[in-house]
Amino acid sequence: MGLPVYPSGAIISEGKNTLELGRQYQANLERFGIDDAYLERFREAICQAEALPDDQYHKIQIRSATSHKNELRDECIDYAIEFRNRIELGFGRTSPQYRVFPGEQLKKAKSSDGIMMDLMENILRLSDDYREALEPFGLTRAVIREGEELLQEFREADLDQELKKVERPAATVERDEAFQLVYDMTNAIRATGRLVFKNSPVEYNLFRSPWGRYRRGSSDVSPEAEALEDQEVFEEEEEHEESAA
Repeated sequence: MGLPVYPSGAIISEGKNTLELGRQYQANLERFGIDDAYLERFREAICQAEALPDDQYHKIQIRSATSHKNELRDECIDYAIEFRNRIELGFGRTSPQYRVFPGEQLKKAKSSDGIMMDLMENILRLSDDYREALEPFGLTRAVIREGEELLQEFREADLDQELKKVERPAATVERDEAFQLVYDMTNAIRATGRLVFKNSPVEYNLFRSPWGRYRRGSSDVSPEAEALEDQEVFEEEEEHEESAA
């Protein structure tokens, strides 16, 4: 069976309704295994699915992490430009020290996180070499520490962004599986109820499939669709029993 196509809110709502039906008619359903333990597993499945954040949450997390990383990259660029300015003030634009400054790397670093990290590492190495000469132009130990901390923050922000990108598809799979379980258990309880109350129209109607109201252009599920759903549920149960034997 594929993942349910119904809204997550509908699956949770109908799951809760079905749980209450199961509790109300538990005495009638117990001969098919719908007992306290089964209903507790169902309740836990509903709670777990409901607690999982949706995909929009993960998109927001990625956007936030990306924005923070980009802000730090801009700070790194500013730091690099200020360092280049200090070299020009201290040694002059035609000096060997100025020519050593990785200007091409600075241009590429604006669009590459890896190059930005390499650039900052190079600048910090040059800072150690030129610190005494450039201290009168603002290259103090505190400024160098600021650069070291900025590079560390940038690395952490880059890692955080990558982790959130990886987490998103994994979270989607986890959420789909959680909602699939609620959907399947809802169908199983309702199919069992229809079997038990096949000769009691009032109770039978209580256990009819709820999904028809969520289908475009349909207000209910046909008896044929319910019969097919019942067959699928009980075939799955028979396969499970045969494999356990």
